Amino acid sequence: MTTASKSYDAVEVLIPKRLIIYTRRDATSRNYYARASFPPQKGYKVWSTKTTDVDEAKRTAKNRYYELAGRQSLNISTSTASIVALMTEYLDYMDRLKQRSHDTSYRKRLERFIRPYFTQDDSAVHDLHKLQQRDIDGYWVWRLDYWFKRSQQPEYVKTKWGNNRPKYMTTWKNQNKVPSYTTLQIEVQLFRSFFKWAVSRGHMLPGNVPDVRNPVEPIEGETYKLRGVLQMHEYQELREAITARCKDYSDSKGRSLVSNRFKAERMYAYFFLIASTGLRPSEAKALTFNMVQLWKDQNDEQFSVVELPSKLAKPSPGTGRRKGRRVFSFDNHLCYNRIHKRWRAVLRETMGRANDSDYIFPQWVPKATENREEAEWKPAKMGGPFRKLLQKAGLHREKKTGRPRSAYSLRKFYITQRIRHNTPLPALALNTGHDIQTMWKWYSALKTDDMRVYLTQRDPEVMRQELKQVGEIDHAIED
Repeated sequence: MTTASKSYDAVEVLIPKRLIIYTRRDATSRNYYARASFPPQKGYKVWSTKTTDVDEAKRTAKNRYYELAGRQSLNISTSTASIVALMTEYLDYMDRLKQRSHDTSYRKRLERFIRPYFTQDDSAVHDLHKLQQRDIDGYWVWRLDYWFKRSQQPEYVKTKWGNNRPKYMTTWKNQNKVPSYTTLQIEVQLFRSFFKWAVSRGHMLPGNVPDVRNPVEPIEGETYKLRGVLQMHEYQELREAITARCKDYSDSKGRSLVSNRFKAERMYAYFFLIASTGLRPSEAKALTFNMVQLWKDQNDEQFSVVELPSKLAKPSPGTGRRKGRRVFSFDNHLCYNRIHKRWRAVLRETMGRANDSDYIFPQWVPKATENREEAEWKPAKMGGPFRKLLQKAGLHREKKTGRPRSAYSLRKFYITQRIRHNTPLPALALNTGHDIQTMWKWYSALKTDDMRVYLTQRDPEVMRQELKQVGEIDHAIED
């Protein structure tokens, strides 16, 4: 049956009130298009049959219509979208829901790894409903070999002069390495949470969800638990080196520059803040002065508190939610004094200001900068300077295991020491933003010797009663 239209030519009704094919007057191509409706859904689904042959167009349009009608009968969305498009939609939705920025670990994994793989011609998945197990398995094979392939075909970046140059540094560093279990676990969690969302939105059937498993086995010291921890004597050695640096600001040429003093004192404040609170380096990066507070208890005893907002806290794996918390320092008022008295005074002398809303650890702004006191401060990346400090002290790796140390080692040192000093695990987990199961997983290397004081500590009265009972039993045995 053929009808006429102002916009269409050669209209063929294939299923009354359901499916037609036609050619478009405003298109240079004479390919046939199809338009279908699926009541009670509103609107139409339109697609190109990609052929000028009317019989072939009819066959293609009907096949596609019956496929979409079958999806509708199974409560699956009739709109088709690629895995990349839907994962982007999912992350946008989660960012709005959690009121967080787009700069998340999940988003970075999508842009660096998932998007490049699933947009290749031979591995693209244009319809999530048709995703199969082999697509996910193929991704892991490609992912494990990613850095080696990048070393053969590096990315190109622009220099400050506008020239293109190959980006080699990270590539050559990682070309012979396989991603660790912990690294890939972020992508595992992303896939699992995304598929759960896709099923709830009708993009997939529950029975068609691929099995997502980490392709790397968790082997302690090889694929996970890779961060080194400081021992007490090493911590003391590092502390002495940082303190000595704050007494002599001279560089290798004997110059006592203001910037040297600024960087030395900034490292002093950074080192003691993390070591006394157990904050993650990522959480401490954008702290402001008004977040570090001094409180008093009912006995007028002072103690330091870090009011960590949700925007700075680490997202929970799986849900991606950020939850703020109140972090207490173990050294009472000293933490507050180091930040608000010593370091803030240095900032005023070297940078001209130290307002409540300013970052505690800002980047150095040269004195020659115009309107230096009013310049916008940016948070400094303290990881690099701290690793250099560790390397200079010969403490950048554990001697026995060879595990690398970083600023995160200060957090591990804090947690290890608090456990050894009998801090209850629930309290420690809340203070550090862990859960007890995860904490025990990562700090199970502690021995009973580390807990000896706590394990042998007894109430004197209870001890006397138990000794008396034991004595009575011993006498009965002798008789």
